[in-house]
Amino acid sequence: MIKVIHLPLITNIVEKINNNMELEEIEELETQKTFLQFREENDFINIDIETEYNHNKIKDTIRINKCNEKCFDVVLLTTDVVGEFSIVEVYSKISDSNFSFGVSNGSLTKKIARVLFNTEDDIIIYIFDRCSDIDGFENIERNSDISLTAQLIEYSKWLSVLFPKIKKKGKMLKQVDLYNSVSYLEAQVDVLTKIVLAIAPQSNLTNVLRYAENNSVLNIKPLEDVIKELDICKGKLRKKQEDYYGELQE
Repeated sequence: MIKVIHLPLITNIVEKINNNMELEEIEELETQKTFLQFREENDFINIDIETEYNHNKIKDTIRINKCNEKCFDVVLLTTDVVGEFSIVEVYSKISDSNFSFGVSNGSLTKKIARVLFNTEDDIIIYIFDRCSDIDGFENIERNSDISLTAQLIEYSKWLSVLFPKIKKKGKMLKQVDLYNSVSYLEAQVDVLTKIVLAIAPQSNLTNVLRYAENNSVLNIKPLEDVIKELDICKGKLRKKQEDYYGELQE
């Protein structure tokens, strides 16, 4: 079954002058800006999308294989004159908020929908724009008192298991200095380069390593200091990883 979560259209009370030149209050329903239709076809789901950009209607169909566990956003990417739809996976990495698109050099104009597939759960779709109920599917009103992720977790066992793991990994990585980690890896590579040059016969490849050795960190830092830093800092990182994997087993 497909479950669709969205906010309903708003009914506004506006004042207008009627034909008798009298002022009266009239109920006006908010204009729907985005329309979606979902069509299941064997192992695929087709999402028909229609929205507006720069007063132009944009229509397209996105076809998705629903057999894999995943969650993604359907987004509208635009340039100055055109728009096209694309999909971006979410909950697949820590920095989900840092979208990086490689489509038409466009920029993210709006999110259309979030779609969550799991082989054991219902298909869950959240529509970012307000809209009317979609016929043929279970319509659920968006609970604005909780986050979108929290509401999706209510309907997805898969996400309820996955998301705490993402949070734990994010907590661990926030305690890791990425720049220090790169420096330690570089020092380790410089040590390995010196070893290789000492035992390998000269060739075009070793000439490349010899050039790299001219800029080795060992030329500016005593080997004892490198060993000390690797022992302390890499040891701390391994301990954090050990704690992280231990929590995952709980």
